[in-house]
Amino acid sequence: MGITSSYYKMDIGASLSVPKKNMQITLVLNDAFRSSANSISTIVAGIKQTYYTFQLNRFLQLSVKYHLGGKSRPKLDDRKNISEEKERVK
Repeated sequence: MGITSSYYKMDIGASLSVPKKNMQITLVLNDAFRSSANSISTIVAGIKQTYYTFQLNRFLQLSVKYHLGGKSRPKLDDRKNISEEKERVK
């Protein structure tokens, strides 16, 4: 019979938005406290054995998102467009 313990991990992240440059910068630390180790306990012939599986899942991720292209154009007044269209049709 084997019993697996529960485990947890904590990720920490921050994001910075720079609207004038159309850019977003994000920094994330995965498994900040190196707590993602779990243990498996087994009992064989009345002797308890515990195995710890520790995987190094800690990493730092930096991402930069940049919006390419021009800014949106201002919308023309629809009334002006309609009157121009009526003049064109005459």
